[in-house]
Amino acid sequence: LLINFGARFDDRLTGNLQHFAPFAKVAHIDIDPAEIGKNVPTQIPIVADAKEALVELLDLPVSPPETVEWLEKLKQYKQ
Repeated sequence: LLINFGARFDDRLTGNLQHFAPFAKVAHIDIDPAEIGKNVPTQIPIVADAKEALVELLDLPVSPPETVEWLEKLKQYKQ
């Protein structure tokens, strides 16, 4: 997951757009809707002031990831 708060995805930031984060899911938060998805495909577009969006995101409940399956796989690798 690549999260962009208010920055433009121009060539100075990304370099070659064809090779920029090819496997990333992109969340782009910008106050200007014209900037979102302009140069980089965006899966999570958020039109908002960056500070306000960050405050809202920080207030979201976060549950710990489910790790039982992953830990079991690690045990198998150790054996």
